Amino acid sequence: TVTAAVEGPRAATGGPALPEIQPEDACYVLFTSGSSGEAKAVRMHHGGLAGLVEHERLRSDPALVMKTGQFAPIGFDVAFQELFTTWAVGGAVLPIPTEVRVDPFELARFIESECITRMHLPPLMLRSLASACASGFPESLGEIICAGEALRIDDAVRNAARSTGGGVRLINQYGPTETHVATHFDLGDDPDVWADLPSIGAP
Repeated sequence: TVTAAVEGPRAATGGPALPEIQPEDACYVLFTSGSSGEAKAVRMHHGGLAGLVEHERLRSDPALVMKTGQFAPIGFDVAFQELFTTWAVGGAVLPIPTEVRVDPFELARFIESECITRMHLPPLMLRSLASACASGFPESLGEIICAGEALRIDDAVRNAARSTGGGVRLINQYGPTETHVATHFDLGDDPDVWADLPSIGAP
């Protein structure tokens, strides 16, 4: 049960009073099977999402965040990270059509044509995109954040990153749905020093 928020100050437009939101108040609900294999509803709180957004705001280079390609469907928790961490630095989010999201060659063309600077990708799609970009990731792409499964760096990923003009920074993150807390490991922009199985870093 979600407790109704206490009324706060009136909206600037003179309309109804805006709710006073507390960190422990529910922000949205996700359904996940987790390790049990059975779907369960998880209430996500404002405080967890706000902490993640603040972390990303403080550590991000605004130039790399200004145009984020929204790879995650809106019903997936990573979509909130894509949206709010980009908006927090005044950037724009470009939703990626489904038919583009599932085709690494089309995704590469989309990133290049829209001058996307940052992407959140599951490791499997990172490897597929790298294979499709044998001559290098699109030059606009300055940062890739991976999450959702173990990140493995193969030759295709190294070669695509090595061939990208100016280099692409790779971040490995991991975070359970139930807390929206992410661990973070910055591999940097030199693929020659990336470990085959990078650390997931620290909270």
